[in-house]
Amino acid sequence: MMPSASCGVFPEFTLRKPSSETDIENWASKHFNKHTQGLFRRKVSIANMLAWSSEPIKKPMIVTSDRAVKREAVEIFKLIQTYMGDRRAKTDPLTVALEVAVRGWSSQGLRDELYIQLCRQTTENFRYDSLERGWELMAVCLAFFPPTPRFHSYLEGYIYRHMDPLNDTKGVAISGYAKYCYRKLQKAALTGAKKVCAWLFPVFFLFLLIFLSWDVCLLSLYLAGLCLGGKSAHLPPLLAVAQLVQG
Repeated sequence: MMPSASCGVFPEFTLRKPSSETDIENWASKHFNKHTQGLFRRKVSIANMLAWSSEPIKKPMIVTSDRAVKREAVEIFKLIQTYMGDRRAKTDPLTVALEVAVRGWSSQGLRDELYIQLCRQTTENFRYDSLERGWELMAVCLAFFPPTPRFHSYLEGYIYRHMDPLNDTKGVAISGYAKYCYRKLQKAALTGAKKVCAWLFPVFFLFLLIFLSWDVCLLSLYLAGLCLGGKSAHLPPLLAVAQLVQG
């Protein structure tokens, strides 16, 4: 069971049914780069660009003239794939989640790109472990920074549409993650990105998740296990942690 507003951690929030105009495909048709594939450089449809992929991307999904964002967008997609288990790497999942959060927190120009990539990788993803990790990562990012105002309503609409329990599948409680993300999105829209010195971010990352997020507090136990020389293990699913915390 996910934390409720009554527990004192989150403010009350009001559900707002998104209009059809906030459909993420509408936004993508106006802001996406044109992507091609294959020998004959066939144009990739918007629907395909918004569906899970095991392949890396060669340029940002969103049109940008910022060279730094262009470079980081490609790198952040690889990190997302790594955390979700769609890309092989020896890096620990906690380290990957921290790097994704740091990059999005420190670069406002990268935030919409990061969130649209997470939307993509949690759409038509039939690898259920990967799907769960994708929603985990979105929850972690929303604990630290919001999207820009131009993308807010579209991300809100995407999350809202996954709050129906009918979306839950193969033991992955997507609706629970979506409800949590919805609360975090509304709160982040009011308060903005977390304010902390860059060199303190890793510590703040852990303590914020432990003391404010509730559903990821076992991160401390996970980190302690690593410090004591324990073998690296997959980050405990956030929903399972929430159930433990809530009893």
